[in-house]
Amino acid sequence: MALSWNSDMIPNLNSFNPIPSTSPLDALHPHSKYCEYVLSFSEIARAFMRFVLKGSPILPRLRLEELKVERGKFLDSQTLKGSEADIVYTIPLEYDNGEEQTVLVYTLLEHKSTNDYNAIRQLARYYTHLLFMDDKKDQGNSQTETDELSVKTVPKPSKQLPLVIPVLFHHGAEPYTGPKELKEFFPQVEGFERFIINFEPIVVDLTKIDLKDLPNEPNEKVFNFVMTVIKLVFQEERFEDVETCFLEIFPEIKKQPEYLDLARTSIQYFWTASHTDHNRFLNLVANHYPQEKEGGENTVLSLLEKSHLEGREEGRQEGREEGRQEGREEGREEGFLIKGRSNIINALKARFQDVPDSIKTCINSIQDVVVLDALLIEAILCKSLEEFKQKL
Repeated sequence: MALSWNSDMIPNLNSFNPIPSTSPLDALHPHSKYCEYVLSFSEIARAFMRFVLKGSPILPRLRLEELKVERGKFLDSQTLKGSEADIVYTIPLEYDNGEEQTVLVYTLLEHKSTNDYNAIRQLARYYTHLLFMDDKKDQGNSQTETDELSVKTVPKPSKQLPLVIPVLFHHGAEPYTGPKELKEFFPQVEGFERFIINFEPIVVDLTKIDLKDLPNEPNEKVFNFVMTVIKLVFQEERFEDVETCFLEIFPEIKKQPEYLDLARTSIQYFWTASHTDHNRFLNLVANHYPQEKEGGENTVLSLLEKSHLEGREEGRQEGREEGRQEGREEGREEGFLIKGRSNIINALKARFQDVPDSIKTCINSIQDVVVLDALLIEAILCKSLEEFKQKL
């Protein structure tokens, strides 16, 4: 049953302005940027690791309160240029004798709507890189021993290799069905088992996790919220869950000052990337988080409402006109494209007056409605035409 709420039921709800002060989202890669953004919050990262390692003997040994986000720090940018792990944590690990070692947690965020068959190999590549990262540096620090017959070089005693917890985090329209261990990539030939290097990371497939199984403790509400948003963004038929998320959990999150930007970014992300009916989500947000003015300009929400509700209807009309000649479905899609491009150009004109022909030409060449929807967000949020141009 759909929930019915009155904004007066929640104190200060109407004071919420859904504009991220600095948006971390990338118009063309909203899933990856949102996941990286939310998992960079220490509290969310700690809750994520508790959830991932639930029941594991490793968990009690980890000092999660000292978790640090170390994105990219342990990777050689030349060796792994263009294919860095999405996010890396360092966590102190305690031994029984009281000694301590740092554990690296490499999290590969698989956020495509289809499976990445080679995701496990990519994680294995990061891991292998760690094993040999210091070799060149150590080659210059070897010790030399001299005897009567020869001079020979004796390497320093090898230090221990780093402990790593590799995590593949998948969310999308379909479950992850790719290999879960490195050995699955090799031919299965009897007798070769001992020669095959195996690698078995933790696979967290959000598509297979029920929302009721997410932690619901007060100190993990934020983690519950962002995981729900990430899961529901691909599930258009689950609008009652969307209502629960944004009317029950969301108000608790946005009341905490340190999470205001996260709350605003979550609305922006859901609008940009969701498969849910945009009209329903827009009405949900508009009814409970009223439009406001900021700096004399309309909020993101009001601009989206105007462009979406009017633009989609005009797009349908134009689609029907063209559909009489070339086919209803094809005409409707073309109508959406025409209006989507027009919305972006009009938004840029409203903010910056003159829009260069080069930008207009680039916008008018786009043939993907989803890309146009994402670029509309950028047109509203960008600080300059030059910044917008970089997103094209």
